[in-house]
Amino acid sequence: MADGGALFNATAVTTLGGHANLLTTAFTATQWDVVGAAVYNQPMLIKQDTGYYGTGPKMAVEPRFWLGPRALRKTAREAFLTNWDVTANVHSENLLKGEVVPLIVPEFTDATDWAAVCDPKIAPGIVVGERFGIKPEIYIAGRETDPSVFMNDEHRIKVRMFNAVLVQDFRPLHKSNV
Repeated sequence: MADGGALFNATAVTTLGGHANLLTTAFTATQWDVVGAAVYNQPMLIKQDTGYYGTGPKMAVEPRFWLGPRALRKTAREAFLTNWDVTANVHSENLLKGEVVPLIVPEFTDATDWAAVCDPKIAPGIVVGERFGIKPEIYIAGRETDPSVFMNDEHRIKVRMFNAVLVQDFRPLHKSNV
């Protein structure tokens, strides 16, 4: 990251490079609430300078997406999609139903690691950028005097598109490496 810190770290946000978005706890509905509070309380950036780190107002955005491995699929579905909360043998209405979207990430090879991400429409953390927009540049060699048209009856087309994917902000992202 531009501030010198790793994307996910447990260092306090009041220091340079500190993101406070890394935990080492297993996934449960209770732990989801802890992570949600940590993301909600992330300070907004007001100035990247000594004395200003972590002093902005709260971001006040809850995570919308749960990312995890296939091994935690059932646990995530029980936490976010079922009508009833059956943890600790207490049957009550599941208050998280519909609030969080669980997504399985095949690249998560550790069976216990999971992450939380805010809605990118509200707080974008990862950005995909296109040069010249989403339409590619198209070049056509199809004039009557072009050698390929004259000799081979072919029109050569070149399509060029430039994309960039980057992490724009650490605040909407949180990870738990168990």
